[in-house]
Amino acid sequence: MDRQKRRKKSSNLHFALIWTAVLAASLVGISIAHYGSVPSWAKAIRGHFLKGPVICIDAGHGGDDTGASSGDQIEKEQTLKIAQLVADDLESDGIRVVMTRNDDSTTSLESRVQTANDAGALGFVSIHRNMYNGTKTDVKGVEIWTSHDGEAGGTELARLVLKRLTDTGYVTSRGIKGGSMDDPDTDYYVIRNTQMPSILIELGFLSSEDDRAMVEEYADVTARAIADGIEDWISEQTETESTT
Repeated sequence: MDRQKRRKKSSNLHFALIWTAVLAASLVGISIAHYGSVPSWAKAIRGHFLKGPVICIDAGHGGDDTGASSGDQIEKEQTLKIAQLVADDLESDGIRVVMTRNDDSTTSLESRVQTANDAGALGFVSIHRNMYNGTKTDVKGVEIWTSHDGEAGGTELARLVLKRLTDTGYVTSRGIKGGSMDDPDTDYYVIRNTQMPSILIELGFLSSEDDRAMVEEYADVTARAIADGIEDWISEQTETESTT
């Protein structure tokens, strides 16, 4: 009788374990489907265990908005590539990241700003590529845009990111600029509407062979430099808070 009870108990336990495994697998499957891919799901899960400040990384353009192009060089593809690498580097160092887009989706400027503001991000970094359609052959380099009046605090973030990029040895600096290409007194939408220090990186010219190497040959190094500049800035913010 005792043997029969033990067998029944063992059978019930095995049944419960099987159904638990099936339920867990189903939940994981649903979660992966929600994020679209296993890497995206794993990245989201990892993000839940990270602590500290949040940085919003914005891959410029996307979907119907291709951005600039030159031959097979398409801005929306290259901004996403670099943005994802920067996010991976930051998260590997324990920094939480939210991205305005993780795929080739059309994303409004309003949505990008809302993503950053809703996350309470410490800083906002938008990544773009530049383009020159004139006759000169030597137009190249990285420029970083921020608030025209410097009050939003993005100038120091821009300085540290630009320094790290130029330290790679293959990046030409075009400096830190305020406002926008159309009007030096009017900031880009994502700069003026985010509630944190924000910068927009024009990561070299698609029309420049030298600048194309930033993404074609040195994508990992370029992304690491941007991440290092962001981390330098975060360290400065932490030091400032600790002394006030």
